[in-house]
Amino acid sequence: MRVDDRFAVGDLATGLGEKIRVTVTVLGPSWTRADKVELFANGIKIRERKLTPSKDAGEKSRITWELSRPAHDVHLVAIAWGPGVTAPYWAIAKPYQPSSRVSHPLVLGATNPIWIDGDGDGKFTAARPYAKSLIERLGTDPAKLIPALTQYDETVVAQAASLCQAAGREVRADEFTRLLKTAPESTRRGFAAFASTLPR
Repeated sequence: MRVDDRFAVGDLATGLGEKIRVTVTVLGPSWTRADKVELFANGIKIRERKLTPSKDAGEKSRITWELSRPAHDVHLVAIAWGPGVTAPYWAIAKPYQPSSRVSHPLVLGATNPIWIDGDGDGKFTAARPYAKSLIERLGTDPAKLIPALTQYDETVVAQAASLCQAAGREVRADEFTRLLKTAPESTRRGFAAFASTLPR
């Protein structure tokens, strides 16, 4: 994977324009196929492309996406999927503890991350420090916090919800749920993701 043809996996991509170009090259031996590639930002799928499976060794496919530069830092990871190998020379074993008699083997390939300096400060900031900074500045009042979270993705939102809960502010209370009804989907998903980890 490369960003703007300049940054490779492990790099901090800085000095980016309003649009960034992400190129993913799917590689593999002749006995594997890839029929789908996905792009994740902070663990959230943001792009997907179906592929025509190739029997060729080496480069199977090359995909380029143009994205708007995020307002905050994210890490990008690409994952390619394909059908499992059933031939005896590289067969994928069934799970050791299957939950069902049915097995659906898959081939999976993943990149390491490219760290995107979305806010342009020349360094990478993870989701938790963004959330912590917001809580320190605004507190845990949902009337102030939820509008501020709309510019962040759901990973930052989930971290903010975690910090609110740790500070004694119940994120499942009416004061949150009422405001979340009109919040952007990413904000709702972030609170829901954290709330799903809490005991009933």
